[in-house]
Amino acid sequence: MSEWNDARGAPDRQRRGEALESLCARIFGSVSGWSKLTRRVRTETEEIDLAVVNESSDEFWRRFGTLILVECKNWDAARRPGRTEFDSFYAKLARRGEKDCRLGFFVSLRGVARTFSMETKRIAKEGAVIVPLDEQDVWALMRSSAPSDLLKDRVVKVML
Repeated sequence: MSEWNDARGAPDRQRRGEALESLCARIFGSVSGWSKLTRRVRTETEEIDLAVVNESSDEFWRRFGTLILVECKNWDAARRPGRTEFDSFYAKLARRGEKDCRLGFFVSLRGVARTFSMETKRIAKEGAVIVPLDEQDVWALMRSSAPSDLLKDRVVKVML
């Protein structure tokens, strides 16, 4: 619970960000078959907050490839991630290859801008899915005994 409190109210941005990443690692690590998580993957040109190896036996998850990316943004309420942040995250998925990585979760406790949401719908028609998760979603996932089912609901919602 301290991660939740820190993610929502730690005095400095770095501490809030680290708490959100830890919280997400715990949430996504609780999904059956998603036990191999790597935090803060750094390449020469980019950083990935959380990479999840998808070894799920669930056919729903299998169709999204062997790698799932998670981006965590814990910004102040005055600015929500928009088209620029969407494009950056989408490029990270695309660089992994469409056979291996077609799903990403973008966690922003303050939500995302309308432009971000509009782009999630557009790319879902192209085979990639980016699912924004806000504070209510993270809270529900923390409290859930079946986080996989909640995440599936969010994925389907973006795809419709």
